[in-house]
Amino acid sequence: MVGSMIRMNDNTVPYGKTANEIIAAAMDEFDYRLLRFPGRHEKINLALFLGGRAKLVVDHDVTLAFDT
Repeated sequence: MVGSMIRMNDNTVPYGKTANEIIAAAMDEFDYRLLRFPGRHEKINLALFLGGRAKLVVDHDVTLAFDT
């Protein structure tokens, strides 16, 4: 799961790749799907409960539920 990124600007030392290319290269060795999570850098800014247990279901919809 990767948070969405908007208004990305290169630094004075450019990376030479887009954010999507960097993520794709990091994920290349794995055989599972990548999910974009609407949090942190968008108008819809959803929070994640860090350190807790959660269940992620991806089918026609995406459901993320945290244990309470």
